[in-house]
Amino acid sequence: MSRTKSHDDALVAQFLRLKREVLDNCDRDSSTIEGMAVRNELFRKLCLDLDWAATRLRFSEDEAVDGIIAPVNPLFREEWRDYETRLARPLAGVFLTDLGLALDGAEVFTDAEITDDEARERARAVENIICYLEDKASVADEELESLLNDGLSA
Repeated sequence: MSRTKSHDDALVAQFLRLKREVLDNCDRDSSTIEGMAVRNELFRKLCLDLDWAATRLRFSEDEAVDGIIAPVNPLFREEWRDYETRLARPLAGVFLTDLGLALDGAEVFTDAEITDDEARERARAVENIICYLEDKASVADEELESLLNDGLSA
């Protein structure tokens, strides 16, 4: 994430404060965030506030005009990457639950499982294409043989 000159430093400060509060409340274990948010209304609100602050930072970044981008403090970049790695997914779950779109009992796949599944689908597609082309080649060979036989017998 880069930072624009017009970027609101107060929003960055709010994001960092909320991130720290969320992590402190869950004892730095992001795997407990969704469950805690269901049981604790104040924590749920804190999670939603952090998610909204991060969303506003993303919007602010998206609105940046090329050429108006200023360097980002490396500490902020590290905090942002940590947020994306550890908090973005559980906070999205809190947000979806808040909207009534919880994945209760639904199987949640890891990125590796999704990647493996996509690779299997692509492999099946390639196999299907190969089979199709082999069938076409077989038909073409039969038609060529038939034409040659007809031409030789004439």
